[in-house]
Amino acid sequence: MTLCMAWRDKNDQVHLASDSRVTIATNSYEDVAVKVTRIPCEIFPPSSDIATGAGALRLSLGVAFAGSHLGAYIIKESLVEVLSRLQYVPGATEISMDKIVKIAFFAYEKLSDKVCSTSIGKNGICELFLTGFCFKQKRVRVFKLSTDPQTNKHSLSEALTQAMPNIELSGSGKTAKSLSKNLKVNPLRALKDVIDDSSRVDVGGPFQYGICAATDFRIFCEYQISNSGWPTYMRAGLDINSLISSNDHNDLFISPLIYDLNA
Repeated sequence: MTLCMAWRDKNDQVHLASDSRVTIATNSYEDVAVKVTRIPCEIFPPSSDIATGAGALRLSLGVAFAGSHLGAYIIKESLVEVLSRLQYVPGATEISMDKIVKIAFFAYEKLSDKVCSTSIGKNGICELFLTGFCFKQKRVRVFKLSTDPQTNKHSLSEALTQAMPNIELSGSGKTAKSLSKNLKVNPLRALKDVIDDSSRVDVGGPFQYGICAATDFRIFCEYQISNSGWPTYMRAGLDINSLISSNDHNDLFISPLIYDLNA
C-alpha cells in the first residue's frame, strides 16, 4: 500500500517522494510509515581507525521504499550499519555509486529472501530507490532494487539516466488515474492528488519528500494547516511543530526543513 516516486530535475538533482500509509492488519492501516529516509555513508582509507566523521569521503544516500514495511525496515537498518564504514585501496579503487549499490543489493537479496521465507511470503517483498552522488561520474545517480513477485528473482537497475520528464514509480498507487494530471509538470503535486483521492485507500497521509543534491540528501516535512487552524510540519505520522511547541523552556531547538506545496 503505497506510492513511491523518483525523478530528476533540470539541475540534475534527484527527488524522492512517497506517501505515509502502512498496512497494520487486514483492513487496518495508519499513516505513520517512514518511507523516505537517508543513510550516512563514509569511505575510509586503509590503516584508519574508522572514527565516525573522519572518512576521506562522506555523503548522504537517499532511500525511498515501497511494499513491505517490515522488509524495508530490516533492509534499511542493516544498510545503515554496512554503508557507514566502507574502505578503499588508494590508487586501485575507483569509488562510484555502482560499487556502493552493489553492496546494498547483496544485502537486499539476502534479507529479502529471509523475510519472504517466513509465513508472510510474498507480502514481505519491498522495492526501493537508492540515490547518491557518484564520485566517478561527478553527478547524482539513482538505482532501483526490486523483486519479481512471481519468480522471487531480484534485480538491480540504474534509473533516471536522462533528464526530466523521466520519472520512475513504484507501489500499488502507480495505477491511480489521478496521476496523469500533474505527473510530468509537478510530480509532488501528482502524489498529493493521489493521497487526497478518497477512492485510493492504499495511498494516504502526509507526503514525504527528499532532494539529493551533490553529496547531501535533504528531507522535508509537509506543511499543512490543521482543523484548528494551527500549522503542522508533518514527518510521516509526527507533527514536528507540535513537538516544538510542547518543548517549553528548552533551549535545544528542532530545526526541520519545511515544504509548502501551495506556496
